[in-house]
Amino acid sequence: MVQVIAPFELLEMADGETRVFHIDAWAKGETTIYPVWLPQGKDIPVLRIWVSPEEQPIGVDYWDITSKTLMVQLEPWLEREGFRGYTYTIRAFGVAPRKRFTVEVRLSRD
Repeated sequence: MVQVIAPFELLEMADGETRVFHIDAWAKGETTIYPVWLPQGKDIPVLRIWVSPEEQPIGVDYWDITSKTLMVQLEPWLEREGFRGYTYTIRAFGVAPRKRFTVEVRLSRD
């Protein structure tokens, strides 16, 4: 795995929130976080997805996904050769640490 470097732009979604976007590129890696209860740090997986500036108009043109359940749902689509030709819709349900997501993928790049 590659090291995902700062700046980080975590994909944070509230309960019931929906995001619709197209993915231009992606990388799977890891980074180290330093929670208060674990000062030596902990490596976590990160899925970085690059989207168009129109879909992420503030800051950098990517989101960093740290939810393992969301990564597992997205990765099979991203590993396809034509992943750029899809519209991805993500919906969040609940709050951390029990937050879950639905992923809808449809063919098109409107």
